Amino acid sequence: MIRQVDRFVKMTQEVLDFSRGVSELKIETAQLGDVVNTALRMIQTDLQKGKIVLIQNLEYTGDIALDVEKMLRIVYNITINAADAMPDGGSLTVHTRKVNEYVEIEFTDTGKGIPEEIMSKVFEPFFTF
Repeated sequence: MIRQVDRFVKMTQEVLDFSRGVSELKIETAQLGDVVNTALRMIQTDLQKGKIVLIQNLEYTGDIALDVEKMLRIVYNITINAADAMPDGGSLTVHTRKVNEYVEIEFTDTGKGIPEEIMSKVFEPFFTF
């Protein structure tokens, strides 16, 4: 509970900093598998209640340089969005793999998809639908 509150406080501070034009990354080396699993554990109960089957295909779980808190939020937010797109249940697959010197994280769900008319806006800050 304390960790979740700390994350919420940090997220709020980041939103305030972003609105002031300040953005900071705290890059560190972490195990990708640990980061992804931590984020998915935070939402596992909600997925089960929503009759969503979580499939983890973590081919790469090793070291990666990233901002852990931001990556936790990214995985959590994408997972929440996928769950929202499956109000009657479905499946969500999270796949990690290493491709040359890059690491890919892929999310695939059986939801209704993103409407074409908003597709160009999905990466805009604070955009929601």
